[in-house]
Amino acid sequence: MRNRKPAAEGAKPPSIMRWVGYATAVLSLLGGLTGGVKYLYDRAQNRQQVAVLLSAAAEQSSNHDYTLAWSTLDRAATVDAHSDAVRTARQNLAMQWLDEIRITDNQHFSDITNKLQPVIVEGIDAAKNGGERGDLLAHLGWIYFLRTRDGESNLDPSQSYAKAIEQDPKNPFAHAMWGHWILFTNGSFEEARRHFTEAVSSGRAQEEVRYLQLGALFERLNTASGDELMKAANTIRLEHGTIEPAIRDRFFRIYRERLLFKEDTPDFLQLLSPQEHLDTFLWLFPDQKLFDGSRPEYSVCLAYLLVSASKKQDAANLLNPLKAKEDQYSLRVRDAVDEMLKRLK
Repeated sequence: MRNRKPAAEGAKPPSIMRWVGYATAVLSLLGGLTGGVKYLYDRAQNRQQVAVLLSAAAEQSSNHDYTLAWSTLDRAATVDAHSDAVRTARQNLAMQWLDEIRITDNQHFSDITNKLQPVIVEGIDAAKNGGERGDLLAHLGWIYFLRTRDGESNLDPSQSYAKAIEQDPKNPFAHAMWGHWILFTNGSFEEARRHFTEAVSSGRAQEEVRYLQLGALFERLNTASGDELMKAANTIRLEHGTIEPAIRDRFFRIYRERLLFKEDTPDFLQLLSPQEHLDTFLWLFPDQKLFDGSRPEYSVCLAYLLVSASKKQDAANLLNPLKAKEDQYSLRVRDAVDEMLKRLK
């Protein structure tokens, strides 16, 4: 039998080398698996943390604490800078904040808009459809409007509104904000009204649309805008909309000036049909107890509208109690009561 050559000194048997290779491969695999598990664990932790932050921001924004909600979403973006949910939440919060923006005496609108504008612009570029892009473009125009309130004179919000309508022809924000801009710049009531009507026809954000319309008209308040306000109030009533109490009080000043103070009363009564005038007044001021005693002007104004609607007996029933206590009221109220009672005889 031929003798084998002795193994070289220090060499390991081949079978041992194979086992070493296997062990190295297994350890590498386990290391990779461990890294993968850690990656998945970290992703799950991040998703959970983002979900908690999104929920907190939603609660904060529902309480109108937009500064805190914005800070919360900034933290969420730090946790996951590529989250679509975070991006959408930031865009929606930016638009909501712009819709309800308020500043104090020592603030400027740009203190807020400067941090919202980059998110709005980024959203426009990333928008998935015309409706989303239209909303964002409209709010970009609103940012430009707010910046004009800070003194910037070289901005034209209507260009953004027009682009928004190109993307979404019935976009309620673009039409309402454009109508607001027309009124703010002393433009045509008719042109502005067309935009507000188009905005309402979209079926979205109707309360916000009418809020912008009324706000712009009250900002421009004169006899002509007062007439337009009465038409708008009647339209909102027919739409089964709502007007908040603070704005209703401002409407009452119009009635008092036009009916009690005799400012173009005949023209005022011609704005709507007699029944529409009466229905709108009662819709605006459904609770007469708010006016009892301290508000005899309410009864006088209502009596004018009742007479106009051929409800003379109802008007007399309203005025006679005032006549009995006329020494408690102002001279203007006493004169109005006496005049109307004479007409009713």
